[in-house]
Formats: sequence, structure tokens, C-alpha cells
Amino acid sequence: MWRFLFLVLALGAAIGFFAKPAEDKAEELLGEMILEAINRQDISLEKSAAGNALLLGCKLRPSDCLNLLRSQLTTQYDDYKVFSTYAAQGLGHKAWCIGAFTTLTCPGGLQPN
Repeated sequence: MWRFLFLVLALGAAIGFFAKPAEDKAEELLGEMILEAINRQDISLEKSAAGNALLLGCKLRPSDCLNLLRSQLTTQYDDYKVFSTYAAQGLGHKAWCIGAFTTLTCPGGLQPN
């Protein structure tokens, strides 16, 4: 019985070691979350003209906007052999993600500080 349990745990750890998401996948997921947040915003009279202009520019050229916003973020990728974590913070928002078995999940998504 104990051998079977040990074998299952060892097999799970080995699969986790070889199947954890890499840092580039975490960066890609962060980019998707940022673009989703930009697409949810609407141009309105309550915002300043500069804010509306920036939002319009981001909607027209999302890849350039994403590169600009990424340069303002502090990111940290930690590899724990069986799983990985990814944290990003900046511009008044933060995100924390955990990855294991080829899946990267960010509980809560992109949240305000």
C-alpha cells in the first residue's frame, strides 16, 4: 500500500517537473489579461482628454501599447521544480499566477493594488 502511494506521488512530481509552464507562457498570459482590461474600458467624458487619447491609442495599436505597459511593470518568475509562480505589479495593479501541469492560473486576474 505504501509503495503504491509513494509511486503515485513520485510519478506526479515527475510529471509536474517536466510539464510546468515556462516564463514565456506567463508573459503571454499577462499580455492577454492587459489587453482584456483595455478592451473592457470605454472612452467617456468622465476621463481626461489625455486618458481618452491613451485608451484610443491602445485600442488602435494594442501590440505597441502592450509593449509600453510591460515596460512599466515589475515581474518575477519563480521556478519551484514541480510548479512555478509568476507575479507582476505596476501602474496601480497586480497579478499573481501559479503554474503546474502545463496550466497557468491567475486567481483573481489583474487586480487593483
